[in-house]
Amino acid sequence: MSPIKHTRALLLLLTICAFMLAGCAAAAKTNLVPAAASSKLTVTVLDVGQGDAILVQTDGKNVLVDAGPRENSGKLVRSLKSNGVTRIDILIATHPHADHIGGMGAVLEAFGVGKVYDTGQLTAAKTYGNFLKTIKSKKIQLELLRAPSRIPIGREGAALEVIMPAEPFLQATRSDLNSNSAVMRLVYRNFSMLLAADATSEAEERMLAVCEAGKLKADVLKVPHHTSRHSNTVSWLETVKPEAAIATYARENDGRFPHRSTLKRLEKLGARYFNTADNGSVKVLTDGDKYEIRTEK
Repeated sequence: MSPIKHTRALLLLLTICAFMLAGCAAAAKTNLVPAAASSKLTVTVLDVGQGDAILVQTDGKNVLVDAGPRENSGKLVRSLKSNGVTRIDILIATHPHADHIGGMGAVLEAFGVGKVYDTGQLTAAKTYGNFLKTIKSKKIQLELLRAPSRIPIGREGAALEVIMPAEPFLQATRSDLNSNSAVMRLVYRNFSMLLAADATSEAEERMLAVCEAGKLKADVLKVPHHTSRHSNTVSWLETVKPEAAIATYARENDGRFPHRSTLKRLEKLGARYFNTADNGSVKVLTDGDKYEIRTEK
């Protein structure tokens, strides 16, 4: 072969290789984020400071689990609106602590609400009393959360499986309100996320005793009680086996969150760790098979 023909052949070969590599690169890039293009369900763990507020969206439905502390209720309402919320179909109070229901009043005033679920735990706290009064004055349907039960969301098959509280309620624990808070497993096709509220070690022990292991397994975990050392027991975390864990807490907080012992347990499991103090709001998008996690910062 002449030098000119050899050069042309080499250039042609290099061109073909370049196109093949470009095609492979494009395919790899597409496969990295399959859920982004066709996500059917989105969970946003909202940054509301020291507290919980979790927005679940699917099939045009909005479900809000908890509403954070009262002092950040304005931020919560703005965040909900920025996520396209104009109405809340289901509002859930996991338990009547101020860092979970403090913003409920603002939410009930800012949005139409279809139905409210509550654990019905009695407390003399003024925040909880006002919450119930507002629900009654607005004539919103109120239902008690009890396990085992299932709350369907939309027409796409997504649902919340209620794991806690179960009767009889746990008593004489470190915090009965936390121990009997609502723990729910969000399921959609092959995806699952465990919303563990402020579950305590006593609650985790009951879950392990009454639930099949598969009913606790989850791809993503909303870490119980802001990473408390009085939750997140080794046996419970090993049963959940999360690939990713999301914790809620403020950078400055009275609970000394996050607790090193919990972080070590999650690290040992190999779970990717996110938190609202460092990452801002954390969004999980899924098509029911694969999922993607995006952070605000």
